[in-house]
Amino acid sequence: MNRLYKIVIFLQCCLLFSACNYDSKDTSLHQPPDKVMDHFQSWWNYHNQNIHFSENYIPLDTNSKVISRESFLQQLAKGNVIPFRVIEKEGQLLYQLFPLNDKTDKDIQVYAKQIGEDAYQKFLLEGMEIPDFHFTDLNGKIYNSNNTKGKLIVLKCWFIQCQACVQEMPVLNEVVKSYRDRPDILFLSMAFDSKEKLTNFLTKTKFNYAVIPVTADYLENKLKVTSYPTHYIINRKGKVSKVMNDSQEMIRALNNELNK
Repeated sequence: MNRLYKIVIFLQCCLLFSACNYDSKDTSLHQPPDKVMDHFQSWWNYHNQNIHFSENYIPLDTNSKVISRESFLQQLAKGNVIPFRVIEKEGQLLYQLFPLNDKTDKDIQVYAKQIGEDAYQKFLLEGMEIPDFHFTDLNGKIYNSNNTKGKLIVLKCWFIQCQACVQEMPVLNEVVKSYRDRPDILFLSMAFDSKEKLTNFLTKTKFNYAVIPVTADYLENKLKVTSYPTHYIINRKGKVSKVMNDSQEMIRALNNELNK
């Protein structure tokens, strides 16, 4: 009886420790690292399909310990690790860092570092107040820091010759359509093409965002745009909530912002 009692106590302690220490739980990666990192294309496909920094995720280090999102992205920016999706537990989305080594495909190392640096720089923009603006769209409507107060702004930065910018427009048109009864949400776009070029472009291509011709200087030096397209979710306080380059990421970020 004494031995059985000790076993029961031991098991109870293990269960209690496991329940109270989330950090110590074993985590199971969504897919085996060896399979994902077998070659560049397999990693690229995995990353694009499973890693979305616009999501509300719990960041884990290489030892499955919860860390801050800033620390997580800082480590990614160094290029020594890549993120893996962890099998979801209780509906929580978790990303865990996995270390790279000298045998890792060089292209994976290079592109993973670039992705990490980009994600970290976008993270640093979160909370930034949008610089004062006073712009007029192609239809003559004025948008400025005062008349957009209290509204949620979905902003796209683009230009006509950007193929990816144009390709995503049908998807964005559907997003605008789905929120047509929400006057508290503004869909604005800024392009550094001339008013004449933009007007001509829109006679051939439908785009339901308000289109505002601006200078490249405002986009790159004020908004800190480094690639196109770039999407900003700007909260009702006029501060950047999320920055991303992909339309699907933008949709996820918009939904998360609306659910706050």
